[in-house]
Amino acid sequence: MKQAPRLQLKQQVKSIAAEVVRQGGNLPDTELIDGTWEDIISTLQDIYNISGSNEDSVLGHYLNHLENHYQQWFPISLLTDIQIDRENESAIDKRILSLIKNCCENESDAEKYSGRYIIPLEYDFCTEAQLSMDYESKRLMVTIWSGDTKWQGYCLFNKTTNNMSWVYENSLTVDKLNLDLLTEPYLRLAHFQSTIIAEYFDKAYYQKHFGASKDKCIDLYDDITRQWKRPDWPQFKALMKGKYKGLIDMSSFEPDFKNSFESSNRSYAHVSFGYETTVYLPLDVISKYEKNNSILRGNDKLASFISKTIVQLMKKIA
Repeated sequence: MKQAPRLQLKQQVKSIAAEVVRQGGNLPDTELIDGTWEDIISTLQDIYNISGSNEDSVLGHYLNHLENHYQQWFPISLLTDIQIDRENESAIDKRILSLIKNCCENESDAEKYSGRYIIPLEYDFCTEAQLSMDYESKRLMVTIWSGDTKWQGYCLFNKTTNNMSWVYENSLTVDKLNLDLLTEPYLRLAHFQSTIIAEYFDKAYYQKHFGASKDKCIDLYDDITRQWKRPDWPQFKALMKGKYKGLIDMSSFEPDFKNSFESSNRSYAHVSFGYETTVYLPLDVISKYEKNNSILRGNDKLASFISKTIVQLMKKIA
């Protein structure tokens, strides 16, 4: 601490001590110590716990304020120790980041893609998994994107052995636990490897016209998956309005396409289609694996369960 804040703090402590005496109490013992904010917060948390953990107390509100605004000063909390709502997003994200790192073969692998924290996967048809919290349903989501690029799509349809029936399955069994599963096919338009537009397919249309057939998916792949240059954009739109009418909501897609491509300086669009698949981990499952759990790498039971979940999902697809 700098001298001025230190002197100010001393005066505040003296003022508090004097007020205690004025109200008939004994002069409290005081001790000035140096420490980091982490040390100070640890001490405040000890006092808070000893005093009965009243969230409506001044100290309770102060600790909540610090945790929401200065999460880096706080230790990682288990998800079961955090109330799952947006007010605690910083603490939740910190735990999710620790899960991601603990799922990676090497902790540094989580930062493989320019600051985006992901779990890298070594599959031709899918290269990453992401963890996030669904605050509405209070479930942890494990999400992958299969066939997201031209090469990944080729590998998905030509190198895997299973048919596409997994797209319609609504559960995944891991450690004898049934987890909710949802797959959403989507159209992707990218530029310089960045997704510019992602438009979900109409699931009923997709199921009726493509079913579980890889051959029909390959036909769609051959028709649309490529680099479309500006002069060819009318042909691409005609294809989506004609042969594949109903596959996507054109009333939503066309304004996005106009704003993001036709009215821009972009000269091409990389078009592909893939499958966004999410496995949902409810709080009771999270609690089962976080009970008496460690957040240390190699001992994090929830991270191990998430890794198993990803492996099971990949077996279903491949």
